[in-house]
Amino acid sequence: MLKTIDLFAGAGGLSYGFESTREFLIVAAAENNKNARKTYVENHKGRNDIRLIPDVRDYDFSALASEFDGIDVVIGGPPCQGFSKHRLKDSGVDDPRNSLLLRYFHFIHELLPKFFLVENVSGMLWPRHKKYVESFYELAASNGYIVEKPVILDAKDYGVPQNRRRVFILGRRSDIEL
Repeated sequence: MLKTIDLFAGAGGLSYGFESTREFLIVAAAENNKNARKTYVENHKGRNDIRLIPDVRDYDFSALASEFDGIDVVIGGPPCQGFSKHRLKDSGVDDPRNSLLLRYFHFIHELLPKFFLVENVSGMLWPRHKKYVESFYELAASNGYIVEKPVILDAKDYGVPQNRRRVFILGRRSDIEL
């Protein structure tokens, strides 16, 4: 099984989806919202071994990687409010939460996973957020990762009774062959 960390884990939907494939083992999840953490725990009953990280700002992820003898995959959905299509005019452009997309690479740098996957709202790809996405790709390259073009999926195409378009960006370390 691939040892996986979920950053910006929220209620744990991404963790749940990954673990349901039986190919990934969530070893840690980071979420700073206490109510989301409570929901995460409730949604992952029986998995008392998942390390819950309440605040990533002071956490030593390199020590965590050593403890688990390396991390294979990092998944995460940085806060999407600033990228949301529901923001009027350009109100989300300077939302400080947008920079958490770039902060993601601080953790990638410490963990050095084989792969990473970022999930966010499709509005992240709008021209008004171009600087974040371009910087994201530049950080990935400077950290030794090859990043695929974004893919947009809609939850309605997978049995969820709502339109819920999300962008997924997959990266792999350049020394990993597919």
